[in-house]
Amino acid sequence: MALDKDVWGPLLLFPEKIAFASFIDIRQPDLKGQGGGGAAPSVSHHELENAFVCVLENRDVVFFCLTEKGDGTRVINRLTGPPCLKSKNWVKEAGSSSVSCCSLIPWDIVRFCYVDCATPLKCQMDFSDDSELDERANGQGNTASSTKRMHMRGVVGSSDGRVDVFSEHGFVFGFVAHDGPVLNVAVVPASSDRGESGGTEGSLQAMCGSLCFLTSSIFGIIYLWRGKDLSLQPTVVDQCPLLMRSICWCVVQPPTCPLQSGSADPANHSLIVYSKPGKRSFLHLRSTASLEETRDPVALPGSCFATTTAIASNGEVTLVAKKCRVFCVSSDEGEAHTVLKAKCTVNKLYICPPDSNDGEPLAVACDNGGTLYVVSLQSRDTISTYCTRSGGPVRSVSIRRSPLCLTVVNSNGFIEVFESSGHPNCPDNALQG
Repeated sequence: MALDKDVWGPLLLFPEKIAFASFIDIRQPDLKGQGGGGAAPSVSHHELENAFVCVLENRDVVFFCLTEKGDGTRVINRLTGPPCLKSKNWVKEAGSSSVSCCSLIPWDIVRFCYVDCATPLKCQMDFSDDSELDERANGQGNTASSTKRMHMRGVVGSSDGRVDVFSEHGFVFGFVAHDGPVLNVAVVPASSDRGESGGTEGSLQAMCGSLCFLTSSIFGIIYLWRGKDLSLQPTVVDQCPLLMRSICWCVVQPPTCPLQSGSADPANHSLIVYSKPGKRSFLHLRSTASLEETRDPVALPGSCFATTTAIASNGEVTLVAKKCRVFCVSSDEGEAHTVLKAKCTVNKLYICPPDSNDGEPLAVACDNGGTLYVVSLQSRDTISTYCTRSGGPVRSVSIRRSPLCLTVVNSNGFIEVFESSGHPNCPDNALQG
């Protein structure tokens, strides 16, 4: 699909500021074969691939469709954000809580994590115990339709320390993860199959046992939240000895979802890749199942003052940004090599897997000046660069291949889209916004 300025023009007029945007495939799972046998739900042919999701600063979630020619984008659904916590030191006034981070749930996990709404969910808008789940049927507080099966699609972290999970139909549940703003959040599958989670299949209790949440805050602690009944219990993955120093981390999902295979093999579980500040920087890899390191830490170059500012990994290659420099660490070599020197501090890194037509994995680095660098992980060369109109730190980037297309949320909270005119190995001026 070739995108041009006319198609994307209406997004620049969106009244609210955007914190996160990503391409997303909206799929309607086939309800056949989702009975008590535990088989993975299949996907019907009714799919909406040319769509994306936006998370606004006020925590509303909007799904857009890009397939309406001549009419620009079309809003598929808008979910009203959950209410703010009543009393938090980090919330200056009522209604001031905003999005601090967001991530989507991979489809391999999505298809196993759903809630059947034959019985309406309770609308419990407030709670006293941080570990108890706050259940809701949708963003408006209405009970869910008895015919809906809600698959979890994403998770939002807020400045008041709250984490909320949403589906395509509405927000489903949330919990308090930290006393301060949530800096990073991700969802990984539980190490056990759904049969050990308790509750009937399709219930909130069973779905909660299928998911684990990784969260971190400004206090330098990474938590792994495991579901048990209708509560989540935190375990410390690692922490920084220095107060008010955050840890950069990312998640590598396994080739086969443990919820499907039921495998107890640690090699088939999610990995958390991270680097924490200290006298020397090391790259750590831990299993989310055992919380043990899967390999010896890799020493990263640079002084103790050059803190890690961004990290991304696909399991075979890990990119680590230390201020202006981006290093590449391969699983085979175990050594760090410089692949990019940006104009200023790199604050975000993304890795795009290869598609069926092009076996070359790509990476995108974003610096605080609003410049995006497209890097080939095969040749480790910078293929192209792009500068956002607003300048300043990029808030989020989503990548789609064939052709190469990037959705960027700039520092002003607006979306910019650009695509390659041909093969990714193109000159710098071949990216059109």
